[in-house]
Amino acid sequence: MLRLIILLLLLPFSAYAQGTHLWQDYTNVRYAYSICYPADLLIPQGEADNSDGQAFIAKDGAKLIVYASYNAAEKTLGDALNDVSGDLSYRRLANDWFAASGTQDGKIFYTKTMFNDGQFTSFKLTYDQAQADVYNPLIKKLLGCFEKK
Repeated sequence: MLRLIILLLLLPFSAYAQGTHLWQDYTNVRYAYSICYPADLLIPQGEADNSDGQAFIAKDGAKLIVYASYNAAEKTLGDALNDVSGDLSYRRLANDWFAASGTQDGKIFYTKTMFNDGQFTSFKLTYDQAQADVYNPLIKKLLGCFEKK
């Protein structure tokens, strides 16, 4: 019985130590998309003047940007993937989205872009290599909550 009580007391601590975060949602009304973000790490910087998205910046310099645009230049999804700059270590192109990761300017990045209804909707997470243990685990959650409404 004592072991069970000790285990129950340690659960909240161990969950936090394993990287549990306080997640909040950002919804973009103009382009009808949303994404969640760890509010205990990333601070919203306010929506862009043209209402296409927002940047979220951490105290350690990590950055999440989310944005959308209409496909005025009539690019294909493959064209948009080819426009991703940096040294790519991963890239995947599907029918209506792509994802890529790698390094750029000495930082790690992961980006995903969806294409539907004539618009590109994207997020990009950028962080220092030294912070990989903090930010790599967030990518799966970001992918799961990033959606077109």
